[in-house]
Amino acid sequence: MKNEESKLFNELIKNIKITYNPELDKDEDVISFPDKLKKGRETIARIGMPKAYYEQMAKQNEEKKE
Repeated sequence: MKNEESKLFNELIKNIKITYNPELDKDEDVISFPDKLKKGRETIARIGMPKAYYEQMAKQNEEKKE
């Protein structure tokens, strides 16, 4: 199954053309929506991340150890 998905993905990316505009790098450090960012950080601090996030992080840490 995974092999078939890989073949399909490879076929799809053959027809994709990616363009890079270096002028957009000037806005890399600019925060576009500071109020929303602040509210989001407060919500994460109060509620926490979903359980799936912590499971994924634990899995990645185990893979790094190997």
